[in-house]
Amino acid sequence: MALQERREFQLVAVTSLYITIKLNERVLAGSDIFSSMSEGGYSIQEIEAAEKSVLCGLSWHLYKPTALQMCMQILAIMDAKTVLDKKSMQWLVDEVHHQTELAVHSYNLSLQRPSTVGVSILFLAIQQLPEEHQSVLLGSLLSITQEFDFDKACQNSISSHLKQAAEQAMLCKPCRV
Repeated sequence: MALQERREFQLVAVTSLYITIKLNERVLAGSDIFSSMSEGGYSIQEIEAAEKSVLCGLSWHLYKPTALQMCMQILAIMDAKTVLDKKSMQWLVDEVHHQTELAVHSYNLSLQRPSTVGVSILFLAIQQLPEEHQSVLLGSLLSITQEFDFDKACQNSISSHLKQAAEQAMLCKPCRV
């Protein structure tokens, strides 16, 4: 029994290395190479079956979410908690897309957690909406950031970098909602 569990653990470890190399290396190493590296301990079919099992177990979530994905998830939560007309919500989504495009060009922002960059982008976008929408949305954003683990110490710095990026690109546009 213990020997079988050890064998399965080793198979998952070998398969995880195989998946990592497939994702991150420029040279593709096939399952046949990993089978031969195991000196016949695992067949190509076993490695490929274990790969499918690991990927399904991870629900294919192999990379951390981007700032845009974080923004869209937070917006979905906010949309469920608040009532915002479709035009304003669409403007907010468009502005989030615009600001995340600006953010990817900033080295300083690339060093931050995508969730923190996403919250900062939402904060800046909400500030551009008419005042009657701001308080409700900022309250909703605050409740979400308190509910989850966001790096609050970095948000002011990130907001500053985002504003600079927008100003440098001369693409900072006022809300036309």
